[in-house]
Amino acid sequence: MPCKNPHCPGEPEFEPTIQERRFYDEFGIDPVTIPFCRQCREIRRISWRNERNLFQRKCDYSGEDIWTTYHPDSPFKVFDKNIWWGDDWDALTYGRDFDFERPFFQQFYEMMLNVPRPSLVQAKNQNSDFSNDANNNNDCYQVFTSDDNVNCHYGTFINCKDCMESEDLHHCELCYDSRFCNTCNSVVGSDHCVNCSNVYFSSNLVNCHNCVFCFGLRDRKNCIFNTEVSPDVFMNFIMQRQLFRRRSYKKSKEMHEMFLETVPQRYMYLLRTDNSTGDRLINCKDCENCYFIEEAVACSNCTLCIEIKDCMDCWATAYGGQKSFENQTVLRGGMNFVANFSNDCSNCLYIDNCQNCMDCFGCVGLKSKKHCIFNKQYSPEQYNELKEKLIEHLKKHNEWGQFFPPWMSPFPYNTTVANLYFPLEKEQYEDFVKVCEELWPPSAKLDKNNLWMDPVEGGKEGVEVISPPDSLFEIKNNEEVLTTVYTDLITKEPFRIMGRELGFYQKMKLPLPDRSFRNRYLERLRCYNPRKLDDRKCQKCSAKIKTSFAEGSPYIVFCEECFQNSIQ
Repeated sequence: MPCKNPHCPGEPEFEPTIQERRFYDEFGIDPVTIPFCRQCREIRRISWRNERNLFQRKCDYSGEDIWTTYHPDSPFKVFDKNIWWGDDWDALTYGRDFDFERPFFQQFYEMMLNVPRPSLVQAKNQNSDFSNDANNNNDCYQVFTSDDNVNCHYGTFINCKDCMESEDLHHCELCYDSRFCNTCNSVVGSDHCVNCSNVYFSSNLVNCHNCVFCFGLRDRKNCIFNTEVSPDVFMNFIMQRQLFRRRSYKKSKEMHEMFLETVPQRYMYLLRTDNSTGDRLINCKDCENCYFIEEAVACSNCTLCIEIKDCMDCWATAYGGQKSFENQTVLRGGMNFVANFSNDCSNCLYIDNCQNCMDCFGCVGLKSKKHCIFNKQYSPEQYNELKEKLIEHLKKHNEWGQFFPPWMSPFPYNTTVANLYFPLEKEQYEDFVKVCEELWPPSAKLDKNNLWMDPVEGGKEGVEVISPPDSLFEIKNNEEVLTTVYTDLITKEPFRIMGRELGFYQKMKLPLPDRSFRNRYLERLRCYNPRKLDDRKCQKCSAKIKTSFAEGSPYIVFCEECFQNSIQ
């Protein structure tokens, strides 16, 4: 089948797999009605997720200034998160009858415009206001999709203590500029390390200590470029690197990246996983085209998921989700069919920002409700009868089995994670939206100004670049560093150094950054492989493999057996 996205980055011609057809059969979806390939369906889904762009606007309930993921010009109503979770309002007051003379998506969008949305997704945080999709964090700043952290800055998918500028860290401490590490201490500029300490610019280490520029080691100490040395030689080598200087740190990072191009890479990261394809799969079975998932069984096209079973086309669905389809950020619960940012819900269909609900259809912003349709309460018998009529209505308009179209998204595309993983020019996105409008015509109330918006104002021409001191030892006055507004080396965006951030750099003897937080994050993101599998051959034994390393990648890619032999 042809993908109808004119700028498809995935599969311009695609066919449902056997497992996908099983899902379609169970949910009564005609595969012919699916207009987009797997990757374009993911773009549509995560264009509803603004993870890290924060704006200041007025709360539509109190009139007070709040920080939120919704731009001040957004047409959606936004309540401060504490008010939204409080008892001063009830989403049932926005209930309405469904009009069977009009398409479902049009009416759902109109209700979205009326029902208030929470300013941020947070709970049980202390002194961690500038974060989103983050819970139970203490003294954290700019951490996203991260829970249970203490004194962490600038991170995503982490649960750590005293870590900075990192992604996907678990139970780590004093780590910096690192990715995919578990139970590590004092790891800098490294990735895929487990139970390691005092490691610099290394990759794929397990149970290692005092290592720099190393790869694939197990249970080793005091190593430089995979060669064992004495502790004194190692310490002298680290001191000579002068990592407290920004120029020296960048040079060491470049050396590490060049070194990685000379050693074999694992075609796919699989740990205790059987009969599965994708990347970063841990304790999974019978999963296809899945990425960054753990404890999953029989799932297709899922990303960033934990403890799920029989799910398809889901992003950030976790903790018991099963038999769910087209979910975006749905925790706990199960049997949810097309859901967005809804936790502890079950047996719900087409819901948005609902919490702790059961047997609801087409609802927005409900909390602890049952048997509701379009935010209106029904008896169980009335609900079941009307539910079947609604399903037939959605099938009639080719809306059944489709995630909400991008023209309904409460966020401009270039503020969402979709633009991070699948960057599009404004014209390309408008073409995609136009196709969606033809498939599912919007109502007259559509605000097209909300489709695209630059979330960050760049520096003006002629603005002087003010960078932090190159070396920690050039800092004479901490207060001066904390009060100075610096400018990004390239984009000239303004940024500042926070107090606990400066303390971390001084403790770890690391240089201050010369790029804004946004651009530092984008640089780390470029290290990720695309979420797309290509057919290749192992560069050692020529076995056929499916891998996220594209054909033109500079890395040496081995199959699992050859990779394991190489590191042993």
